[in-house]
Amino acid sequence: MRVEAIVKEVGLFTGRLHREHEGKQETWVYDYVDGLMPMLARMAEKRRTGMRGLGYHEA
Repeated sequence: MRVEAIVKEVGLFTGRLHREHEGKQETWVYDYVDGLMPMLARMAEKRRTGMRGLGYHEA
């Protein structure tokens, strides 16, 4: 999957979280990863790349 496609996909997921609601101050995104499964670890790395492309950083 190309980086542009990954950024777009992650943007769709996180964009919903950023919708404004009364009293909402900030948005945190948690990505739980099962790093012991190679396929899931690769998928997580792609998401991480997409999140960086959108300006997110790891805490």
